[in-house]
Amino acid sequence: MKTNEFDNFFKEKVADSETVHEQIAQDKKERIWSSIASKNQASKSSTLLKYAASIALLIGLGFLYQSTFTSNEVTIASLQEIKEITLPDNSKIWLNKNSEVSYSPDFETRNIDLKGEAFFEIEKDASRPFTIYTAETKTTVLGTSFNINSDAESVEITVVTGKVLFEHVNKTNAGKVELVKGDLATVDAVSHKILQSLNEDMNFLAWKNKKIIFDNTPLVVIEKTLEAYFNVEIEIAEPAIYEKRGTGTFVDPTLENMLMVLTHGLNLNYKKTNHKYIITSNDI
Repeated sequence: MKTNEFDNFFKEKVADSETVHEQIAQDKKERIWSSIASKNQASKSSTLLKYAASIALLIGLGFLYQSTFTSNEVTIASLQEIKEITLPDNSKIWLNKNSEVSYSPDFETRNIDLKGEAFFEIEKDASRPFTIYTAETKTTVLGTSFNINSDAESVEITVVTGKVLFEHVNKTNAGKVELVKGDLATVDAVSHKILQSLNEDMNFLAWKNKKIIFDNTPLVVIEKTLEAYFNVEIEIAEPAIYEKRGTGTFVDPTLENMLMVLTHGLNLNYKKTNHKYIITSNDI
């Protein structure tokens, strides 16, 4: 090949090579820009999703706030403690363990729903009677203090001061009774009858006052009082000791301490099994 021809040939090859390199470089640029564009798009999509999630969360929180704080009633539960509550009208409630009350936030009508047991001290307001609904009963007062205890079997009310009207809500033939200081009324869940009597239980407010008093009290009554106060099962093993009587005052008592004092004073014994306490005579 002649020199001029070789030079021309070499220049063509170099030119071709430069063209190829330029093409490769261009392809790389396009791929890089395409990758950057894809990442930007993904980033925008991710940002949009985050915004959408944030908006959804705010909407959810707003709904929760509305559901929680604009509810039609206030509900207070005591769980495992006695709780003192002051109502918007300055009436007071002492709520026993595992009990619950509900009422309207504005409390214009002074209506209360009760589950369990509570003691009430009601502010007088002649224009606005105070009403408590418990199970199928209704108690109406103007200004007084009283205790209500409800469970699956019955509803019981004991009046400490003033006067209340106690009635069955769903059974018109069950009647209604007016109760004054010292009165006790019970509605049976099966018969729906209202039974009225005088309260003879000096410890009906022991759960609130944390004090138990026995004054020449029969052992069978002591047994029931301790079962109710400590939520335990107690068995008197022998009928012969049923009518033994005990006297004593116990402030903020413990079960073990009370059993020890009472059985010692009555010349009895007690023992604890897996699920209950058994009281026996010393002869066993």
